[in-house]
Amino acid sequence: MATTTGKNNGRKQPAKSGSSRSGSRKSTAGGSQSPAGGRKTAKRAGGRRKNKGFSLPWRSLLLILLLLISLGALGYLVFLYQPPVSDDATNSEPRHPAAPAREEPASTPQETPATVEESPAATPPVVASPKPEPQPKPGSRPALAPLPVTPSQPPLAEDSRPRLALIIDDMGFRPDTERRLLSRDWELTFAFIPFAKHLHGPLETARQQGREILLHLPLEARDERWNDASGMLKTAMDDAEIADGFAAALAQVPMATGVNNHMGSRFTADSQAMDALMAQVAHYELFFLDSLTIAASVAEPAAARHQVPFLKRDLFIDNQRDKKKIIANLKRLLEIAADKGQAVGIGHPYPATVNALEEFYPQMAQTVRLVPLSLLYEKSE
Repeated sequence: MATTTGKNNGRKQPAKSGSSRSGSRKSTAGGSQSPAGGRKTAKRAGGRRKNKGFSLPWRSLLLILLLLISLGALGYLVFLYQPPVSDDATNSEPRHPAAPAREEPASTPQETPATVEESPAATPPVVASPKPEPQPKPGSRPALAPLPVTPSQPPLAEDSRPRLALIIDDMGFRPDTERRLLSRDWELTFAFIPFAKHLHGPLETARQQGREILLHLPLEARDERWNDASGMLKTAMDDAEIADGFAAALAQVPMATGVNNHMGSRFTADSQAMDALMAQVAHYELFFLDSLTIAASVAEPAAARHQVPFLKRDLFIDNQRDKKKIIANLKRLLEIAADKGQAVGIGHPYPATVNALEEFYPQMAQTVRLVPLSLLYEKSE
C-alpha cells in the first residue's frame, strides 16, 4: 500500500511536474507574447503621436484665419464703413436762399437806391409764450464791462466827431462768421432773428460781452416765397394776434433794447398793422429802427402816434458780397455821418463783410465815433 501510494505519488509528481512545465510554457508563451503586445502598444502610441503632430498645424492655421478675419472686419469698420446720412443731417443748414430776394428800399438824399436782401428764417413753428418783463429804456446798456475799442477813444461827452451806429442783421443763422464778429473788439449792434437755428449761443455771447442787442422781427414781405418764416407777423392778423406774436418773438431775445424789421415790405406799408405793432413796441418801452425795405414804409408816423423812439437806416453796406464794394459803402457811410452828424449802416454776418471790416474798421474809428444804436436816439431827442 505504501508502495502503491508511493507509486501513485510518483505518477502524480510527474503530472505536477508537467503542469509546472506546462505552466512554464504558458509562462514562456506568455512571455513570448509580451514583446508582441508591447510592439502593438508602441505602434498605437506612435500612431497617436503622429496624429497629434499632424493636427497641430491645422489648429494654428484656423486661429490665424480667425485673426485675419477679425482684423479685416476691424479695418472695414475703421476705414471704409460710412454710416447712412439721416434727413436731419442733410438738413442741418438753414434754408437761406442762394440768391436772396430783393426789395425796393426808400430813397434818401444820402444814397442812391439800392437793393435790399430778404431772406427767410428756417425755424420751427412759433409757439406763443408769456409776455416778458419790460426791458430797459433806450440808451441804457447791460451792467457788463464793455469791450475795448480800437483805437482807444476819448470819453463820449468830449468827443465831437460824427456818430455812426453799425448794425449786423440776421444773427442766428451763420455761427462761424458770427463768432468772428463777436471775437472782435469792434463797436457793433447785433440784431437777432427770433427762432433762428443757431440763436442761443451767439446771443448769450453778445449778452455776456455787454453788446447792444436788437430784436430783428420778421414782418410780411411782398414776395410770398419768404412769408413762411417762423414768428412772422402778417397784415392779416388782428391786433391780439400781433400782440401775441410780438411777445413770443421778444421772449426769444428778452434782452433786446430795440426792434428793427426783417423783410416787411408789405407789413411796414400797412398803417393798421404798423399801429398794432408800434403799440407793442411802446408797451415794452423799446425803440424802433426802420430797415426801409420799401419806400412806402409808414413806420415813422406810426411810431410818432405811439411815442416810440424812431430812426431809419441810411445805407446797406453789403448787398453785394464783395470786399472792395463793401469798403466803398463804408466810406459812403462816413460821408453821410459827416453830413448829418450821425448815420446808421446795416450789414450782415457774411465773410466778405467781416473781411472788409477787418481792413477798414481802424480807419473808420479815426474818422467817426462808433456807438451803440441806442446812443443815436439820445442824441436825436
